[in-house]
Amino acid sequence: MGTEHKKSELNHCVWCGALTPMEKMQLPETPILEQMEDKIDKVGRNRIWGDNSDWSRVDMDSELEAELLVYDEMLATIDPKIVCER
Repeated sequence: MGTEHKKSELNHCVWCGALTPMEKMQLPETPILEQMEDKIDKVGRNRIWGDNSDWSRVDMDSELEAELLVYDEMLATIDPKIVCER
């Protein structure tokens, strides 16, 4: 059994469903999403996140605000999970 047995087992990636030999690791609920990162950059990363951010002074609609809140929560929630190398 031992290490050789673990390497031969395949698991499914929770993010994309691909087969992978990877084991559980502490990871966020979502990978970094380029689409969301682009939206953050468009508004201004330092205006959205960080010590000097103030959403009351940022011109964003309630839909974007909700997306950012969910995205932030998903990135901040860390649990053991299996993901592929991609």
